[in-house]
Amino acid sequence: LTSVFFFLLSLIIFLKFIDTKKIRHALLSTFFLWLSFLFKEVGAFAFVFYPILFLIYSLERKKILTLFKRLLPFLALGGIMLVFFVKTVLFIPGDRANYINTGGSFAPSLLTHAIQYPLEGIIQTIIPNDYLFKLSDITTRMIKPNLSPDSLDFLIATQNSSAEITLIAILIVTIIIFWILRKTIRNMPTHSKKTLLVSIIMTALSFLPYIVINRSFSYLDSRYYYVGSIGLSIFLATLIFNLLSVSKKIVKIITLFILALYIFLHESALFSDFKLMAQRSQERQMFLKQVDNLVPLLPKKTVFFITGDSEGYYGL
Repeated sequence: LTSVFFFLLSLIIFLKFIDTKKIRHALLSTFFLWLSFLFKEVGAFAFVFYPILFLIYSLERKKILTLFKRLLPFLALGGIMLVFFVKTVLFIPGDRANYINTGGSFAPSLLTHAIQYPLEGIIQTIIPNDYLFKLSDITTRMIKPNLSPDSLDFLIATQNSSAEITLIAILIVTIIIFWILRKTIRNMPTHSKKTLLVSIIMTALSFLPYIVINRSFSYLDSRYYYVGSIGLSIFLATLIFNLLSVSKKIVKIITLFILALYIFLHESALFSDFKLMAQRSQERQMFLKQVDNLVPLLPKKTVFFITGDSEGYYGL
């Protein structure tokens, strides 16, 4: 979250730089972006996103050379970060948990993830995973009716292949909806259309730093969705505002219904997560009580390490 905070500061100041064209804003934005890297590399996609942002809001069809001159601090920092990332992450010796191999399948895996993660990540940001897996459960029953719902194979299919099929189906439905709304979107003000374009690009590109990760299941961990959820929130807010501004009453009714359903789904998922967190908290308290009963006096420096058999598990 700290990394996301500094990235947002960098983004806000970069938007200021687009308006003023003052070099101090570019340098300050670069500084906050560098600060975000001290915590996590969630903003690494900025080196692709910021030039696109500059092109959309400032350059339009002017010379590309101007872009490189004005974004020189970002490009320099981007080159340094890229070299550092390749050296310390992709080509470190030994086995690397949850990272793709740098062998012959390296480039195809990167390309597949670069397309797959943003598309699936956008859907998973809109629809909570609990509901996605309920839909995936239905999909598994339809395409693999011979599997018993209580079997391990059914669970594996639900969390992998069936989940992928469900996400693709939802993506197709989403594309159809936007195709139906194409005239309404085309009639939106220019600044709204630019905001929609920029926000969806931001959401999609936010998953680029994670394409080197191999997933155990059909979804990434929730921490990888922080920046993407911000971009998607801007997209949905802009879209809903413009749809509610349309004179047709039926469009407003449908928009309000979908908005209410969206809020209900996320509120339900949020309360479910709170219940799960409370259960986990009780389990940890019980564990500590048992430790206290077995060893009443612990040393000042005590490390608890619990091994696991899942891929990429580092202990607790």
